[in-house]
Amino acid sequence: MNDGESFGDGSNIIYVNGERSDDNSEAGRLIADFWQKDYTKMNNKLLSDRVKHFKKEEGRKEMYSVLDEMKQEGKI
Repeated sequence: MNDGESFGDGSNIIYVNGERSDDNSEAGRLIADFWQKDYTKMNNKLLSDRVKHFKKEEGRKEMYSVLDEMKQEGKI
């Protein structure tokens, strides 16, 4: 596939250099959040809330259940 070719499924892919986070822009703060290990220090509340959920017991159970299903289906 060459640059600019369509996947034919309507998807759009944007590549971002995650090494270059700039806290002065919204995109930069989001990139910084993806590198952040402590959800309490994230800028984006929605992302922080989801990370918090999956770090707590109930969220981990949910995640392990999905992973088990994927293993059984041979997806991983």
